[in-house]
Amino acid sequence: MPVYKPTLEDHLEEGWGLPEVAGDETEEERPMRVPVDPARADFLMAALSWQAVYLVNAGHPGLAKTLSLWLHHATGKRGGKGFDTMLKQRRISRSHAYRIRDRALGLIAQGLIADGVRDE
Repeated sequence: MPVYKPTLEDHLEEGWGLPEVAGDETEEERPMRVPVDPARADFLMAALSWQAVYLVNAGHPGLAKTLSLWLHHATGKRGGKGFDTMLKQRRISRSHAYRIRDRALGLIAQGLIADGVRDE
């Protein structure tokens, strides 16, 4: 059975963009991998649950949602819409959102101190 291999013109005509081939990136384009020791990996995995432990379980789900929204934008996980646009859609002022974020981070810090969690 013949194999169909689209040409560059086929890609552009159909609106597919430029064709990509697996493994065609250069050495500079590959993501850098940083070795992490097991203790550090455990600490980082625990950090992923801090919002749930210190905010949601403590009765502050609104703080957790706003902090999560800010974290998604701070880490570049949201494509297209910026943090300010998302705040306008939720009818939250920018200054209030940053106060909420700071309050959430403060509660997490207080919980970590109370639990004796240290990053060494």
